[in-house]
Amino acid sequence: MGPILPISQPSSVEDVIDFINAQSSPLGLYLFSENQYLSKQTMNSTASGDAVLDECMLQPTIHDLPFGGVGNSGVGKYHGESDSAHT
Repeated sequence: MGPILPISQPSSVEDVIDFINAQSSPLGLYLFSENQYLSKQTMNSTASGDAVLDECMLQPTIHDLPFGGVGNSGVGKYHGESDSAHT
């Protein structure tokens, strides 16, 4: 079984922040919103291995992008390769 991508449309930014912070830190946080206040508040009030606004395909296309999870979300390099694989 693979990862699960939860998609929700919460009623408030506080609900989003509370939901994210009630779980283990996610490996990735992808936020789609035209509301800059909501985006800033969410990014400043949560922790994740990676966070992206209005985009979901950028990170997989950059193979040398560092991969540093938060807490249980993982450590190392993206795609599971060490730094020596890219020298």
